[in-house]
Amino acid sequence: MKTKNYLTVFKLNLWILLFSGVSISQAQKEDYNWVLGYNTQLSTDTLFGRTILNFKNQALNITKTTIGVLSYLDYTNASISDSSGKLLFYTNGISAFNRNHQIMPNGKYICTGEVAEWNFNVGLGIEQAAIILPWPDHPAQYFIINKILQAQSIYLSDTLFYSTINMKLRGGLGDVVEKHKILFADTMSLSFMTACRHANGRDWWFLIAEYDSKIVHRYLLDPRGINYMGIQEVEEKIIDTPGQAAFSPDGNKFAIHYITDFGYRELHLFDFDRCSGLLWNQSTYKLPIYRGYGTGLAFAHSSKYLYLTLGDRVWQIDTEDNTPVQNKIEILVSDRFGWPYEFTYDQMQLAPDKKIYFVSPNGANYINVIHDPDKKGLACQPEAHAHMITFNLSNPNFPHFRLGRAWNTICDTLFTDINEPEVDFKYEDIYLYPNPAHSQVNIFIPDHLLHQMISYRIYDLQGKMLEHDSLNPSRDISITNLPKGIFYISVFCKNELILNEKLVIINE
Repeated sequence: MKTKNYLTVFKLNLWILLFSGVSISQAQKEDYNWVLGYNTQLSTDTLFGRTILNFKNQALNITKTTIGVLSYLDYTNASISDSSGKLLFYTNGISAFNRNHQIMPNGKYICTGEVAEWNFNVGLGIEQAAIILPWPDHPAQYFIINKILQAQSIYLSDTLFYSTINMKLRGGLGDVVEKHKILFADTMSLSFMTACRHANGRDWWFLIAEYDSKIVHRYLLDPRGINYMGIQEVEEKIIDTPGQAAFSPDGNKFAIHYITDFGYRELHLFDFDRCSGLLWNQSTYKLPIYRGYGTGLAFAHSSKYLYLTLGDRVWQIDTEDNTPVQNKIEILVSDRFGWPYEFTYDQMQLAPDKKIYFVSPNGANYINVIHDPDKKGLACQPEAHAHMITFNLSNPNFPHFRLGRAWNTICDTLFTDINEPEVDFKYEDIYLYPNPAHSQVNIFIPDHLLHQMISYRIYDLQGKMLEHDSLNPSRDISITNLPKGIFYISVFCKNELILNEKLVIINE
């Protein structure tokens, strides 16, 4: 009888878990509305005005209007919807607009400077210069993070701002409760702003590359707000020119694609650790010069294929290939549609319907589609000028909202089975050095713990335990049996966790 009861309870719990998982998946509709179109005035001309792509029920619905208030959308474009898929607000990098396409009462000039003032009526003309993220554990509150130039003659960003929005205000239309808050005041890349969920499934990483540098600044948005997590020096310099960056939907890859001052394009591919926010295993490729300046990218839903726009053509590359660029497949070449205003190809975005939509840099009134991006070669079904819209330059800049937590790994910081000990010392008193390391790593332990039973465990990024041993009497750990890469090390005192740290192993 007990066995039957246990089985019934197990089935009930499993049903609840599955039902909850489906509910969460269905509720992640923050990217269901794409606000497109630009013009200094709305008119009766159907080529001008505003277009909204809506993905309700994961099927594309297109609405065009030539009436109403202005949107002032240029290249900079970020929006957010609620969990049911209703548009909340959006930004052009200069102002914040509510769902009625009106500037929020406190949303005018969310950044300062002459560039914002001069471009108020047209919007900021920089790709991926703004992104909107929900504030973890703060219902109906959001952050706008945006870059700005401080002088019209300067072609690099020198200030990173943030604003906070509370959607409970103004009868649900929302209001900007903080603005002009500076996160970073130094030269940085104009574009390349995107975000990835932390492995705990709640928080958000975003990275800021310095101008023409190897330095990347790491930020984490968590319930406390935006936290600066330090810098990382990557292996090869990232040049600051127009382009696009994206994390893969599984959170394990990061890519940047841009056009250089010399006309050729560069692609940087990284592995990404969404536990620590670190990039590693950088590969850089110089790409040919093609006609047109559009330069975008997007990952397929499976994260296997990466698509690149190179002016008048589109490539598919397999990120699991050892020579991905050499073995690329050219899936689309411009048919010169719209001549003399020929359609070339630019910014891309993976949509909730798992298709990739990409725009044209000349403001064309059509949007292009890759219908089945998880299939190889022409089976991915690329279609140029697939849907008529109003004249438009931009694609909205979305992270992948449907990426969840890394279950049952050491990265799953919100739901770990390991309880932190109640001890009378600070975690800062115990630390790992050197880090990065190449042959040996040491654990510094306070004097009052030197005679306690100390042990350690080393895990890979998937949470698999690779090594474990006692640290008595030595506090030195040999790592010569481990390959180059990123690992996690946990240190225990009498089976209580006293240190949980990232370990980077490098070549000597």
